[in-house]
Amino acid sequence: MEPEDRLVFEIELSVDEELLKLFRDYKTIWQLYPQTEFDQSDSEIDNSSPARGWYKKLSKPILGLAAVLLVVVVSLHFFKGSNSLIHQITTAKNERIRILLPDSSEVVLNSKSSIEYPDSYDEIREVTLKGEAYFKITKDKQRPFIVHNNGFDVKVLGTSFSVNTHTDQKKISLKEGKVEVLIKDNNDKITLNPNEQLLLDTNKNRVIKRNFNVHTELSWVDNLLILENLPFKEALTKIDSFYGVRFIINDPHIQQQRITGAFKDQNLEDFISSLEFITNVKVIYDEACSCYLIKAIKND
Repeated sequence: MEPEDRLVFEIELSVDEELLKLFRDYKTIWQLYPQTEFDQSDSEIDNSSPARGWYKKLSKPILGLAAVLLVVVVSLHFFKGSNSLIHQITTAKNERIRILLPDSSEVVLNSKSSIEYPDSYDEIREVTLKGEAYFKITKDKQRPFIVHNNGFDVKVLGTSFSVNTHTDQKKISLKEGKVEVLIKDNNDKITLNPNEQLLLDTNKNRVIKRNFNVHTELSWVDNLLILENLPFKEALTKIDSFYGVRFIINDPHIQQQRITGAFKDQNLEDFISSLEFITNVKVIYDEACSCYLIKAIKND
């Protein structure tokens, strides 16, 4: 690492307690991590190999040591009865990461989400997802691609789509190509075509297929949050998913207040300031519920 990069990173550590804690945790993991035959010097690592995978944060530039820390976030473990390694990547709140899979498929992982994928693919390409991710799958007719989730699987050959499991109403949104969704409880198979979305309500045991607006639904992939004339209560679902935190309206009078706005590359603090300005509300963090309370401002 260059001296100036190290200096900048040390300054970041001194002012960001969360980052400092993260650094100490990863340092401990790194020191305790067992030596394996895969350990190599920097000069021996072939970073050009797509099978190694790559990823980057979309919300902030990565400094030299910060990049090393991201590598440590990836946990490697063996498949039972197999020689394949599994990568596990988890994002923090207000963080999005772009990943290149071993078959050159691309994934954008949204806030507070995690994905597992093997170091290489054989007959079947598969990943396991918790949270929300956008997939751009490399076409391969001989090897289907499967996204495993709690309650359903999504099977494709080559396409672009997103999967969101953050809430009780799971969502599969297809941009291009074709996908087949297998619902595990009843083995139902549902096919989606471009611009179609499948909603799986696990509480009401209900399945809905509908058309959707690709631009607004998938805008988060470009670090853009679009709220288009939505009731405040409904907008919170998108806001919570985008920033990986929880907002609660504790004033019923503003639940149906409609909100419109586009928020590009805004961190959580900047977004809250914008939200308070355009909606005439006050947002307060409540440690008791680890959430943000939204209150109406009463005019005298």
